Amino acid sequence: MKKILLTGRIDEALSALDKALSLRYSVRFGSSVALVALGILESFHPDLIVSRISETDSSVFARIKAGYGSLPLVLIGTREEAGRLQFPSAVLCESEERVPEAVNGIFAGDTGEDGDPVRTVMVVDDDPAMLRMVKIMLESEYDLVLAPSGAKALKLLERKVPDVILLDYEMPDMNGVETLGKLRAEPGYADIPVIFLTGMSDTSILDVIQACGVSGHLVKPADAANIKAAIKSVLKK
Repeated sequence: MKKILLTGRIDEALSALDKALSLRYSVRFGSSVALVALGILESFHPDLIVSRISETDSSVFARIKAGYGSLPLVLIGTREEAGRLQFPSAVLCESEERVPEAVNGIFAGDTGEDGDPVRTVMVVDDDPAMLRMVKIMLESEYDLVLAPSGAKALKLLERKVPDVILLDYEMPDMNGVETLGKLRAEPGYADIPVIFLTGMSDTSILDVIQACGVSGHLVKPADAANIKAAIKSVLKK
């Protein structure tokens, strides 16, 4: 999983940005205190840095220039502020809301160890423990998007369309079948392969799942080998 260092004064906007980026990346706060930010920079070894210009100590930018000049840098601020820093390759965002799109664009061309593009897997489950478990299982091989509900999954699809979706069958408010129906109703999402995850092995439930026309299903608790095999089987088609 890609690592991002986020520097600036922690407030509601930056906390929301941290939450949004953490769905797909490992994020650490460097705060606006130079010693803290520099310490995390040295120990965390980020793949990208996101900084609020006006709230990040100048010594942090000096250290980035001196030892981390090749790292992608996303700056939050005005063109005038960015111009004073003289980072010609940095991406400038005038607000926190634009940062996730910029970060995703920077990482879009990444490839795996075999040279193939890294595939994106969305995991939709209302159980935080399940999301954490699947993240641990898959984060070394796939770009992950984690959604705690069907509604959140549909919102996240506006940012990036995954190659496959692991979808929990039982969820409050909008269950897996209802979420799938909304997916299939949208032309841009209709063809995304979906693998159902269910804690029930009742024959009638499995019949419902099969009737939905999904690419497969796994009965919880599914181990890493079975989950990876199901994903690879779908991606090869």
